[in-house]
Amino acid sequence: MDQRDAVRPRRKRVERGKRSKDGCRTCVGKRVKCDEQRPICGRCVRLQLECEWAPPRPPLSSRRRGFGPIKHRDSELWTPPPILPNSKLPCQPGEMSSISPASLESGGLGSSKTNEDRHEARSTSVHSGEQVFAPEMSISSSLSSLSYRDSSIIGPVVSPSPLLTPEQQVDEESTPSLPNTRLGRQAGLQEEYRVLHYCPPINLLDPMPLLLMNYTHGIPTHDVDDMHALSFHRTIFGPLKSTRTPAQSAQSLFVDYVVDKKMALHFLLAVAHSELSLYYDNGLVLPQKSYLHFDQGTKLLRYASTPRGPTDHVNMMLSFLYMYMFWMRRDQPAPQKLRELSRTVVDYVRTYKVDELCTNDDVNVFSETFAAGLLIPDQVLLARIFTYLYDRDGFCSFFGCGGSFATFVNDDYSKRRKIWRLSRTAFLLFPEENGLTSDSLPEVHEAAILELYFMLITIHHEINIYSQTGGLHRYGDERRLKQHLDELKKEYSCIFSLVANSEQLSTCPVSLMECVTVTFFYALQIYLHRSCESAFGTDPVPEEVSCALSSLVTAAYSAVALGPIQLLERFQWSLFIGGVETRDPVHRGWIITHLSDPALRRIFQLVQEAKRHSPVTMHAVRRIVNGELR
Repeated sequence: MDQRDAVRPRRKRVERGKRSKDGCRTCVGKRVKCDEQRPICGRCVRLQLECEWAPPRPPLSSRRRGFGPIKHRDSELWTPPPILPNSKLPCQPGEMSSISPASLESGGLGSSKTNEDRHEARSTSVHSGEQVFAPEMSISSSLSSLSYRDSSIIGPVVSPSPLLTPEQQVDEESTPSLPNTRLGRQAGLQEEYRVLHYCPPINLLDPMPLLLMNYTHGIPTHDVDDMHALSFHRTIFGPLKSTRTPAQSAQSLFVDYVVDKKMALHFLLAVAHSELSLYYDNGLVLPQKSYLHFDQGTKLLRYASTPRGPTDHVNMMLSFLYMYMFWMRRDQPAPQKLRELSRTVVDYVRTYKVDELCTNDDVNVFSETFAAGLLIPDQVLLARIFTYLYDRDGFCSFFGCGGSFATFVNDDYSKRRKIWRLSRTAFLLFPEENGLTSDSLPEVHEAAILELYFMLITIHHEINIYSQTGGLHRYGDERRLKQHLDELKKEYSCIFSLVANSEQLSTCPVSLMECVTVTFFYALQIYLHRSCESAFGTDPVPEEVSCALSSLVTAAYSAVALGPIQLLERFQWSLFIGGVETRDPVHRGWIITHLSDPALRRIFQLVQEAKRHSPVTMHAVRRIVNGELR
C-alpha cells in the first residue's frame, strides 16, 4: 500500500463561531473560541461559566505619548485660559525667565480632582443605612422572565474590587452618554452641580424645540435620539402622570437620580421611546430603540442580582418601577410578566429589607444640608419609589396581573403609614419651589387630599382581594369595606362638597387633585358593589350605585376641564368603571373620548362586545384580560 494512501485524510474544519483573540478571559484562558457577546458570551452561557472580561484600555487620546502615566482632565471643571490680543511688543528672553510656574497655574490650568478621589466620593455618596451583609440572589434559567426566586445569604462582602464590574464593562456604545445632573447627595460636598429641577422646555430639545413638537404630531419618531426621548419624558410625559408642575413631579425627580445609573437609565429610555411613539399616534408597535434599551437593562439586571459590593437599592427599585410602566402601557397588559415582576419585587424587598430602610427613624430630613437643597436622603427617595411600586402593583391587581407586592405592603399597617409619611417629605424639602406661602392652609389642605388618595389606593387593593377570593381572605368583608368608604366620606366631607359645588364657589377654586380623588372614590363604590357576582349595568341598579355613577361623571367633567389627565392611571380606571356601568350613550361616548390609556381602552372595547351577548362580571373581565374569553 502506498504511504500516501495510508495517511488518513483530516476532517474538514468547520467554523462555528467567530475566532478572536479579544474574547472573554474564560474562553481565552482555555484557548477556545469566543463569540464576544457581551456581557456573557455564548460558551459561558451554555456551560454556565463565569464570564470574565478584561478591563477596557483607556483610549489613546487620554494617554501621554510613550510610556508616561495616564493623564486626567475634568472637562466640566477645566476651561482653557482666554486668548487675549497682544497689545505690546514681545517680551525679552529675560522677561520670560521671570515667569514662575505658579503664575501659569493661576491662569486657569490648575489641577483638578483625580479619578481615584472622584471614585471614592462617588462610592460613599449612597447606601446610607445599608446592611454590611449583602445577600446574593442566584441566577437561574428563568431569570429572563424576571423570576429569580432562589436566593441565599452569603458572608460579609469585601471592599469593591478595583477592576471594573460587569455592569461597567457593558459596551458603552449601547448606553447614551448623558450629563450627570444630580443634586449633591453627600454632606459637606463642595462641588457645584447643575440643578435640573426646572428647565425651560424649549432649551431641552435640540434641534427641535419642545413647543414646536406640541403642534407637529406627525413627525416620525423611529429615529429620535435618546436625549430627545429623555427630554420628552421629563417635560411632557412626567407632568401628564402627575397633577404637579413639570419641575415638581416625581417623574422629574426620578430622572435627576437615574442619569448616572446605567441599568435604570436603560429601562427609563425604553419607557420614554415607547411613550413618545404613543404620544404621536404612531401605533402600538414598540419602537426598535425601546426594545434595545429594555434588552440592555435586562442584561444588567442579571448582574445586579449578584452584587459584588454595596447594593444600589435606588437603581434596582427604579428599574422595577420602569418595568411596570413598560408592561402596563401596551394595548393589552402582559399578565404573566406582571405576576413574575410582582413576586420578584417582594423577594427583593424581603431579602434586602428595603422596607426597613424606608422606615428608619434616624433620617433627619430637616438638617441644614437637606434644607439647603443640596441633596435628598436615600431613604426618602426609596420611600417615594416604594410608594409608586405599591400603587402600580395594586393597580395591576385589578386585572389579576399582579398584587403580590401590594398584598405584602398591606399586611403591615404601621410600616405602610411610615413609608407613606416619609415619601411625602420628598416634596416638602423645597417649600419655595412648591409654591407654599407662609400661610399653612394650602399645605394642610393638599396633605388632606393626598392622605385621602393614598387611603383609597389601599382600599382599592383590599377590594381586589375581596373580588378574587371572596370571604377566604381576612380582608374579604364587604360590609367592613363599605363602612370604611362611608367613614372617609364623612371625615373628608369638605373635599367632596368643594368638588360638588365647584361651579358656585368661584372664590375657592377646586384643584385637579381634588377632582381626581373624588372621581376615584365614587368608582370604588361602584367597583365594590360589582366586585363579585353582580354584573355591570344590570337591573336592579341600587340607589347607592346610581348616585355614585352620577357623582363620578360630574367629578370627571370637572377634572377634564381643569387640566390634563390622559395618563393618570387611577382617573383612567375610574372612567373605565363608569363607562362599563353606565347605560347612557352620551356619557359612554364622552368617556370613550377621554379614555386614552391604550390597555384600558382595548379592554373596554372587548367588554362592550361581550356585554352584547351576556352580562359581564368582574370574573369575566379578568378572563378577557388573560385572553381566556373573547
